[in-house]
Amino acid sequence: MTQSNVDIPVELSPGVPGGSHVLFLGLCGIAFLAMAASLVGYGIFGERITVGLSEACAEAALDSGQKLEALGNTPQALQKYCQALKGNLADERARFQCGLAIGDILFRDQRYSEALVAYRALPESGFVTAGAFAGYVGTLWNVGDKEEALRLTLTWLALAEEEGNIEQEVWARRKLAQVAEEAGDEAASLTHYRRIAEIAPTDGMVIQMARVLARQGDVAGAQQVLEDFLNRTENPAHKKTARELRATLSPESNRVAGS
Repeated sequence: MTQSNVDIPVELSPGVPGGSHVLFLGLCGIAFLAMAASLVGYGIFGERITVGLSEACAEAALDSGQKLEALGNTPQALQKYCQALKGNLADERARFQCGLAIGDILFRDQRYSEALVAYRALPESGFVTAGAFAGYVGTLWNVGDKEEALRLTLTWLALAEEEGNIEQEVWARRKLAQVAEEAGDEAASLTHYRRIAEIAPTDGMVIQMARVLARQGDVAGAQQVLEDFLNRTENPAHKKTARELRATLSPESNRVAGS
């Protein structure tokens, strides 16, 4: 019996052009190779990609925290800062800035124990500006760590003087003057008060300087300080306090008190 050499055609589904199955198989092969390449690539670069995303999220949280704090929404800002710090902030300066912001918010909220934990988690080498010390030193004084507070207040003052930062110098000297008064060293306190009067003549601590002078018996000096202060300040509360103190130092007041 003779065999026929007739080819048997491949049966295709209706509507599918001839050769489409070859194209489909080719596309599947390409997709498989792409997936394999992706898996290999992720194995090599996956950690780097994940870190990059983590850094971006942390930086976004830090930026959000700063904006919220500027708007006065400190509770939400605190959450964002904590989120950023838990993330992957690659820049050490950004990590310090974030941690400092957390400490400062907690300090302003009078959550001193929590603030101290936040500040002490930061490297002391990061406190390179006078302003960075304000909340930290205030926290130390409030929790009663006077020795460390005094040490850092002196560093704070030195940095403020170096920077020519009058505001920070006044704040540091206020604290040092108060500490000196509490220790009974009025001569040391006057040194700080006189410097405050020189660089910030309308600061309220000038009134305290007059009190110290009066206690030391320099009534004329105290009166002159108050006169100069009243001629400069526009603060109604400060004016009232200065006038009341001046009245107690007047000769008429002293005569009444002695009669």
